[in-house]
Amino acid sequence: NSRIACEFHNLRALVTRARLVEGRIAAGERPAAVRAVLADLREALICAVESDAFTLLESVAANLGYTLWLLEPWLPPDVARQGSRMEAVRWILLGEWLCQRHGLAAGSPWNLINVCRVARGAGQAAGAVPMSLARVREKVGVTASLLGAPNRVRDWIDLSATLAESALAADTEYTPAQQAAALLEHAWQLAGAGRWDDFERCRAAVLARLPHLAPMDQRFFRREIHSAGA
Repeated sequence: NSRIACEFHNLRALVTRARLVEGRIAAGERPAAVRAVLADLREALICAVESDAFTLLESVAANLGYTLWLLEPWLPPDVARQGSRMEAVRWILLGEWLCQRHGLAAGSPWNLINVCRVARGAGQAAGAVPMSLARVREKVGVTASLLGAPNRVRDWIDLSATLAESALAADTEYTPAQQAAALLEHAWQLAGAGRWDDFERCRAAVLARLPHLAPMDQRFFRREIHSAGA
């Protein structure tokens, strides 16, 4: 059954990815584990296409993009050569595009939140150069429309502002974790632009959502918002 096979390979990839990120796989075994994750996600994509399961296809495409970013330091040379950050953004946007194109509501806020994270170089070595939004539009093709109209969304701060606005709306459908994540991305952009009064308001909004999150998530967002303002 292609649908069940897709779920199996997708979940196995996510479990192995988590073990890699958490350092629970020895350095000597890491290359094989990374290749196993990529192989599982490839198989999951094939199975999703075979079963015409667009919800699964969206999920696997987004997972592949996020995986290319999370595992970037350990990617095989033949994968890393292709420019893993741009490929990560490409796959995440493809997942969101598939979701919207096939009438599956508005997709997941996590997709654009994660695109913002990848673009600014979150989690990478200090001094990582942010990606140019104009260059991303150039490279991703039709899915660039998801980033907003070029005359309205000129840079990442404009996109993050849109996400923050959605997170703060009275009728928002964002979960508390998605609200905190969207506001955090906007806070990083505000800090980069030196808009410190706006940053402090955004920071306060992030902190106000922490009581609604699990302790592990609270620690993550507290650490991240502190880093953004450092």
